[in-house]
Amino acid sequence: MKEKEYQMDHIDRQILSIIQDDPNISHTRIARQINRSQPTVGLRLKKMKQVGLFQIQPGVNFKNTDYIVVFVNLATASPELIIEMARKCPFMLNAFRLSGIFNVMVLLANSNLKKLYRIINIHFRNNHNVQRVSMKIVSDIANDFILPMNLDDEFPLSSSENECIDNCEYCLKDVLENKA
Repeated sequence: MKEKEYQMDHIDRQILSIIQDDPNISHTRIARQINRSQPTVGLRLKKMKQVGLFQIQPGVNFKNTDYIVVFVNLATASPELIIEMARKCPFMLNAFRLSGIFNVMVLLANSNLKKLYRIINIHFRNNHNVQRVSMKIVSDIANDFILPMNLDDEFPLSSSENECIDNCEYCLKDVLENKA
């Protein structure tokens, strides 16, 4: 029997709104603001964590860095392969399956625009499963935009496309090879 989906109520939404405004606020202060007990706040947060509605995720605030953020829209016959590649590649922050002609969007960030172009060329433009590629560079970010990111500046991206594909533990070789 499938467990009933958790339904947030107005108290849960109040708690989450307060925490989003001030992530360091104590349960006691939240309880005072919503006129509930501290244990109630703690139990509700615990339940929301258990069902995956509430998480704390440290990361880079791209609004306050000099990292270049790009969105790459892809038209592909194999969106699941691109999504899997994004799960493994340390240069790809996330990927989204979309409706429409461009059916996958990949989010990338790096301090070096040339490196981003190379990643896009190696993984998407040279990929027989990808029919179209459109890249958009983010020029400004309105609100905080925080995501985890591999910050190892020494992480290699080889000078040879084949070397990257053949030697990179993160590349999905079967995605990039022509299948018979």
